[in-house]
Formats: sequence, structure tokens, C-alpha cells
Amino acid sequence: MVQKAESYPWSSYRYYLHTTRHVKLHMVVILGHFSGKEWEKQRKYREYAEVAITSEYNNGEEAYGEKNN
Repeated sequence: MVQKAESYPWSSYRYYLHTTRHVKLHMVVILGHFSGKEWEKQRKYREYAEVAITSEYNNGEEAYGEKNN
């Protein structure tokens, strides 16, 4: 297991953070959920993903602070 998602060689996560496009990824679908310029969307996506990843290892808490039942 890797410490950071961008370290996983088969993850598309690093493309969403550091590039504007990739031939096989429809990044606009994911980044389109966030407002702002491209770099702002990437930053917001990173923040969203980090909260989700952190909460997965934090006793099942969801991104909004609620516990899973």
C-alpha cells in the first residue's frame, strides 16, 4: 500500500492534480464538479480527495463528519 494516492503507479490521481489533460481521461467530467480556473479546480479536487482518503482511515467518518453505520 502507498502512503499517497499519487504514488500509486496505476492511479489517475496525479494527472488530475498536475496536468490539464490526458488522452484516456475525461478529466472535465470530474473537475467540472468544482468551480474556478483549472488550477483552482485541481486544488479543490485535491482537498476533496484528501478529506475522503483521510476519513476512510479515521474510524469510518465521512467527508462531512458523519459516522457510517
